[in-house]
Amino acid sequence: MNITRAAFIEGKSPYAYIPAFNVSLFLSANEEDVVTAIDYGYPAGTVLPTKVVDDLGDGELRIAFDFDGVIADDESETDYQDGKLEDFYQHETDNQHIPHKCKNQPKSL
Repeated sequence: MNITRAAFIEGKSPYAYIPAFNVSLFLSANEEDVVTAIDYGYPAGTVLPTKVVDDLGDGELRIAFDFDGVIADDESETDYQDGKLEDFYQHETDNQHIPHKCKNQPKSL
């Protein structure tokens, strides 16, 4: 992971630094910080604890997202639940040029 910036903020929420750091996705184990970032319109996700033992020989970082209904609305999930898997894939392919709707309306800073 190419980390280029860091901030020491005495325990305060770091969401205010998202624009200054040009953050594309804010990830934190602090759920309150994540919710605040989302409330202000930033893409964010909670990092959950894991019991997986890290393979030190594997240098690849893998991150899984529950995107629908969390970061964006659950339109794609609804389409999947209403039809067959093939229909879901076709819907996603046909609409790949259309951005997902945000789940929450951003607050003003």
